[in-house]
Amino acid sequence: MRASGLAFDALRIAGVAYLLFMAVVTWRDKSRLTVQDEQPLRSPVRAIGSAMLANVLNPKLTRVLLRVSAAVRATTRSERAGATA
Repeated sequence: MRASGLAFDALRIAGVAYLLFMAVVTWRDKSRLTVQDEQPLRSPVRAIGSAMLANVLNPKLTRVLLRVSAAVRATTRSERAGATA
């Protein structure tokens, strides 16, 4: 578990560095903001794929799922132990 905690910390630090990089790039950009009226539509498969990738790469979601699964396993084990006693 310690290694996964270190991996999450590394991912969190990398995320902060990326956001700071994006902030600096945006701040230094002197070009004019333009809005395109006609943007090509994305295919449903591509939209779903990018949404799934965003969810998989979200460390908060992974952390919640790991904690929920650990709580479910602990509850299941205690119920089995109570049934055999």
